Amino acid sequence: MLSSKTIRLGTTTAVLFTILSFAGEYTFAEQRPERIASTHLCTDQLLMLLAEPERIVSLSYFASNPDMSMMAESARPYPVNHGLAEELVLQKPDLILTSQFGSPSILILKSLGYQVLSVPVALTLEDIRENIQTVADAIGVPDRGREVVRQFDFELNQVSAPFHEPRPKILIYEANGYTTGKRTLQSDILEMAGFNNLAVDLGISGNQYLPLEALVIHPLDALMTASDYEQNSLAYEVPNHPALRSAFENVPTVNIPGKIWICGTPFVSDALRLLTEFRIEVVQSVQ
Repeated sequence: MLSSKTIRLGTTTAVLFTILSFAGEYTFAEQRPERIASTHLCTDQLLMLLAEPERIVSLSYFASNPDMSMMAESARPYPVNHGLAEELVLQKPDLILTSQFGSPSILILKSLGYQVLSVPVALTLEDIRENIQTVADAIGVPDRGREVVRQFDFELNQVSAPFHEPRPKILIYEANGYTTGKRTLQSDILEMAGFNNLAVDLGISGNQYLPLEALVIHPLDALMTASDYEQNSLAYEVPNHPALRSAFENVPTVNIPGKIWICGTPFVSDALRLLTEFRIEVVQSVQ
């Protein structure tokens, strides 16, 4: 049987970022947007972290899903949008936040003269810092952005721990046999936590399919699979395959909820904390 550990989320990070007050002097743009909508899960969370609640006119329908959002409870009071031009027009936003992969509705809204900020996908921890400040500047709260970035860096320093070479070799193995390689936020966090990502060694970039046969022939010190709440779908039959369980029967396995790092938000410090703790356990298990 796989040596498996399901990690539960701590509340420290969520509380720290939720209780940051809006008190203080900020330098706003002359005409800062007062009615802001977000159409993407990741910008939903950045907006809630940065904007005063009364300025948020709507969030995406994913924002209040506890399986996907780290701020599901905070999102519940806000109106919902489905990224459709017709509903957003009725909400009369001064600014619309979305991801770099905007829907056709976003193009329509731009053609109608609506101000849209497309936020890039965060591939590194530094990208998270830059996106926080970009959104903060756009909504007229630059000092608030710097405050959140400082708190983020403080959290990262608090949860990281020294490590020694060689690093334990780990692989993320997810739905339909996909893994995560270089140029991804997950790989950046694995590296900071003191792991060596096997997918990077195999030359994998981004999210790519890795055949089960290729996985079982490579020695691993640790394995990361899907979170428990996701494993009811057929897509997760591959990570639960008997051959995988047999090959890595004695390999420490961790399940970390995807919502922690599906978006580039300060909450990824929870992922770093959990992985740092897991790495220490892995090293101790092989000594």
